[in-house]
Amino acid sequence: SSGINAEWPLRPGDSGYPHHRPNPQEFQQYLEWYLKDNPTTKGYACTKGGHAAYGTAVKYTTAKQDGTRGSVSTNVSASYFMTYHTTCRNSSDFIGAYKQARNLSELIKQSVDANVYPYSVFYVYYEMYVTMVNQVAINLSVCIVAVFIVSFILLNFNFMSSVITTTTVLMITVNMLGMMYVLDINI
Repeated sequence: SSGINAEWPLRPGDSGYPHHRPNPQEFQQYLEWYLKDNPTTKGYACTKGGHAAYGTAVKYTTAKQDGTRGSVSTNVSASYFMTYHTTCRNSSDFIGAYKQARNLSELIKQSVDANVYPYSVFYVYYEMYVTMVNQVAINLSVCIVAVFIVSFILLNFNFMSSVITTTTVLMITVNMLGMMYVLDINI
């Protein structure tokens, strides 16, 4: 057991707690016991028969409360939890799974008022695909404007030559994207 010498206050069927649940102060006080102690077999046997399943996922700090004998307060600073999704077979599956994980983390963030971040090995790679279309459009637009400005200056402020140069560069870019589509090159 964890070496905490005190009577475990949370017992099934204990009428001292409304709905058999501790209040927030009692929860903070006894959280460390719940995460570390094995259940007792003194009439209160636990069907799980062991430590809290994800007790190591909770990172917390403890501090003694002033004026109370042996009473501590626990502050949970970080935690993690696991979720599952279907097997991903291609890029669109991975991108969809990442989008759903972001949606889920946003819902959890709103409900618990804490920062929540989804993580998986493939999320790091596929995160770029979520915003790539917008980023490519912005980058190409900036490049076309830059080509126009540079050609306008270098061609002795000749507007029509700059328009023709910029249009040629734009046509090359469109042809390249069209060829990628025809050859079924997926990014």
